Amino acid sequence: MEDEFWGEVDRISDLEVTTCKGNWVAARHQYVAERWGERGIEDVAARLTPRFREAFLHPPLPFVWQPLAYVIHIDRGIFEGPMERDLSQMRLFGEFISEHDLNALYRMFFKVGTPSFILKRANVIFRQYIRGGTLEPTVEGTSATIAVHDIVLPYYQCEHGIPGWLEAAMRVTGARDPSVQQSLCVHRGDPHCALQVEWH
Repeated sequence: MEDEFWGEVDRISDLEVTTCKGNWVAARHQYVAERWGERGIEDVAARLTPRFREAFLHPPLPFVWQPLAYVIHIDRGIFEGPMERDLSQMRLFGEFISEHDLNALYRMFFKVGTPSFILKRANVIFRQYIRGGTLEPTVEGTSATIAVHDIVLPYYQCEHGIPGWLEAAMRVTGARDPSVQQSLCVHRGDPHCALQVEWH
């Protein structure tokens, strides 16, 4: 693989055209502040170009759509800085982001719905956070496959960030021992990405 963080760079979707909600950007600052304090904030900020540094230190409003590039470049600074290039920490980071994202309205929606109910609506939920791409879920009993079409995220998101986010969200629905693993990945030569979800 070309890069353990980015994956195959030439296959990634245009991060300036693909957009995400501002709360995804804001959660990065909160995570670093809670985990590593002011020293962590300074470390990450020093690794960013002025454009991304400003977004990290002064995040946009939660519901303002931003280029996904902001999130990815800030994450790169976190990965190379306080995470000390330990890619496995990105899964716990994804879980934190999920807990941060699920405000009172979304949390109530997740608590009312069963795991299968929520997963069948994965594409609707995805579009609340990212504009670009389509999720195609297939749910059978206590397992599901989610195929990802028309978007290719950097490898760290496919392998760690998104699975971590979804595992935390699944626990809110009452799922016991949820497991989310990447089963297909464009960065590994597959035609599209896919997640395999299991729970009890």
